[in-house]
Amino acid sequence: MFGSNWNFAWIAGWTSLTILLILFSIYILWHFLALSPDEWSNPVTDFGETSDEAKAGIGMHFFFGVIIMLLLPSQWLPWSRRVGSSWLHVWGGRLILFSTLPLSIGGFIYIFDQGAVGGISMSLSFAIYGIIIVLCAVQAFYHARKMEKDRESPHLMEHRRWACRLSTLLVGSGVYRLMIVPMAAMLDFNYDPNGDRDFAINYLNIISWLFYSLPLVATEIYLRRYNKRPGFISFEERESVNVNVNVNVNVNVNVNVNTPNENGVNENVI
Repeated sequence: MFGSNWNFAWIAGWTSLTILLILFSIYILWHFLALSPDEWSNPVTDFGETSDEAKAGIGMHFFFGVIIMLLLPSQWLPWSRRVGSSWLHVWGGRLILFSTLPLSIGGFIYIFDQGAVGGISMSLSFAIYGIIIVLCAVQAFYHARKMEKDRESPHLMEHRRWACRLSTLLVGSGVYRLMIVPMAAMLDFNYDPNGDRDFAINYLNIISWLFYSLPLVATEIYLRRYNKRPGFISFEERESVNVNVNVNVNVNVNVNVNTPNENGVNENVI
C-alpha cells in the first residue's frame, strides 16, 4: 500500500511518536501550566511543596518542553529538508536547539534548589540527562552551521547523527511519563503514605536512569548499523573514490597524446 514495508513502518512510527508527544504536551498544559504552581503537588512529584525559585525553574522547564514536543515531529519529515521547504526544518530546528538551554537550566534550578523526589540518585540522573541534552544540541547546531557552507562535507552526516541522539533524549521525557503510569495508577486508587511511597521512590530511582539510557543505546546501535548497510558509502570513502578517479583521468589524459610517426603522420600513443 505504501510502496514498501519500510515506508509503512516509518509512517506508523512517526504517527505513533507524534501522537505520544501531542498527548504529553496536553498533559503538561492541563496538569501544570494551566494551574497555579501551588496546585502542582501530588504524591509523586511534590512540585507544589517547593520554593518560589524551584517552581519558577520547573515552570520554565515545562514551558520550553512543550515547545520542543510540538515542534519535534516536523524535523523528522523528509520533505521538510528539501530545498523548497527547508525553512521549516531550519527554523524549527533552531527553535528546538535554542529551547534546550532554558529547558535544561530550568531543570537544574529545580534539582539544585529542591532535589528530585527520589533523592540523590534521581537528582544525579536528571542532571546528567540535562547535560547530555545540551551537549547533543550544541553538536547538532555546530555541524548544521558547518554544513551550510558545504552540504557534501561530513558535517551533514554528523548533524543527522547528533540530531538523532537529541531527538531520542527529548522523546525520553514522554517515555518517562509512560513508565510512571502503572505506578501512578496504583497510587491514585490505593495510596498508602507509609508503604507505597517507599515503593514509588525506589521505582522512580530505577526508571530515572532507564528512560533515556536504554533508548540512547538503541539509537547508537541503529546509527552504527545504518553506516554498515549495503550500498552505504561514507564521505571519506566517497572522497577516496573521487581522488582515484581524478588521478586515473589525469594520467590517461597526459599519456594519450599525439606524436608523429616515421612517416610524419600523427598517431595516438596510449
